Amino acid sequence: MPSNPITGIDCCARATSGHAAAAPPSSHRASRAGARVGPHRLPPAAIIGMSAHAEEGEREKAIAAGCEEFDAKPIEFESLVATIRRVLANPK
Repeated sequence: MPSNPITGIDCCARATSGHAAAAPPSSHRASRAGARVGPHRLPPAAIIGMSAHAEEGEREKAIAAGCEEFDAKPIEFESLVATIRRVLANPK
């Protein structure tokens, strides 16, 4: 079982959109690629974009912004499990 962390992010957050957060400035790219904690390097985190405004094309926008996958809100357990399985099966 892969040990990479997975995080969900709201693509339509008011303060910062998930699209912007998934593709941070280059100065922050290293933290997404695997930050260091003491002598250890953390594995990169996979991002699942989420939105209650899941209109046509939202998944494509999220992936183009840097998310590995997309799931609509409200979150349904079976759908989220399927999304997580897709992310784990196709690590970037």
